[in-house]
Amino acid sequence: KRGVKSSKNVSIVRTPIEGTAIARANNDNTIDVDPSVNLNSRQGAKVIAHEMKHIEQMQQGRNDYGDGWMMWEEAIEAEKLIN
Repeated sequence: KRGVKSSKNVSIVRTPIEGTAIARANNDNTIDVDPSVNLNSRQGAKVIAHEMKHIEQMQQGRNDYGDGWMMWEEAIEAEKLIN
């Protein structure tokens, strides 16, 4: 299905994230998480669960993005609305 792996194969990548976000789901089946987040804490568990929802939405074709655009439920938004 659109070349996306199973949500069971999601990789967590520790990487600094600029701005107010502390994590982001990517359409390559990875979740970037800022190093400031303790993955063993309640917050860390909530962050991963939230981003997993986005991974599932991408797998369902409900959410996607590319260079300069983001799509939610078939509505495409311009780059100015991203971030």
